[in-house]
Amino acid sequence: MSVTIDQIAEFLDEQDLSYRRHETAAAIMLGFNLEPETTRYRDRDGEARFGFLIGVLEDGEFLSVSIPWTWNLADCPHKAAVFEALLDCQARSKLVRFDYDPDDGELRANAEIAVEDSLFTSTQLQRLIHAVGSAVLELDPVLRHAMKTGEVDMDRRGHIENLAEESARLQNLADEAGGVEALERLIGGDSAAGDDANDSAAA
Repeated sequence: MSVTIDQIAEFLDEQDLSYRRHETAAAIMLGFNLEPETTRYRDRDGEARFGFLIGVLEDGEFLSVSIPWTWNLADCPHKAAVFEALLDCQARSKLVRFDYDPDDGELRANAEIAVEDSLFTSTQLQRLIHAVGSAVLELDPVLRHAMKTGEVDMDRRGHIENLAEESARLQNLADEAGGVEALERLIGGDSAAGDDANDSAAA
């Protein structure tokens, strides 16, 4: 049956979430404000916030959920350590992968699913969003340390108990989404929402 961007919008409307649709591409930007007191992760603007890009590709037969500019490696002198940590995380993950664009240093966390002729549900969308967000929250302390020191210390991963609150918010999609205005430049700027995440090289 495949999936359409209208169906994705309906799933988000059911949860009363704020989002912004791309004017021409089959893509939606969804913003989640995080708790700055309990969450170390910061986006490229220094805010405790996730900006999810949900893209319907291949005429509805493929769906991608990603966080554009999850991290920026443009000026990182320890990319080898960062990639080592990413591969470790990816080996442990069922869904999440990471793409790297060497031209501008963008490192993007994403999860993708081949819908093909299957029925795509709201629960599946929640699972993808939760998987990407949780992986980023868990891995962020490891990557920040690797970027600064060149050392891979997987013991720095965010502990599950510390991530429980944020993880539950992503899983349930129950909190009010935020930061939509700040995501506008991702839609119309250098990282256009219509771009396929697969155009970047896999880390």
